[in-house]
Amino acid sequence: MPSLPQSTPPPVPPAIDLSEISEATRRAIHDAIVQIHFTPAPGEILAAKQAGEWYQKHTADECGLTVLYLAGRWLAYWRVWEVEDDAPESHQWEILRVEPSLTLPYGVELYEV
Repeated sequence: MPSLPQSTPPPVPPAIDLSEISEATRRAIHDAIVQIHFTPAPGEILAAKQAGEWYQKHTADECGLTVLYLAGRWLAYWRVWEVEDDAPESHQWEILRVEPSLTLPYGVELYEV
């Protein structure tokens, strides 16, 4: 029986150098967050719908994704539209601290603030 060809994993994006405070770094972080949080893998939405689980329904632009360097830290925030209008303001926004990672794609790890 002939062996099946091995699938090759997708290339790992290059790590982002967070020590460089520039527009290029800000844009790279922005693009990484778009891929991580706002671009589901094929089948993820269908699986979430079938399981009755939450999935991202809005784009990064619709949520107002913003990346900034403030007080020695890279931060990212965006509006969470799935919460009720009368929810506390702290639930209406996702705020994350961006830190370097040696193992995760894009070389960044995101932590809640």
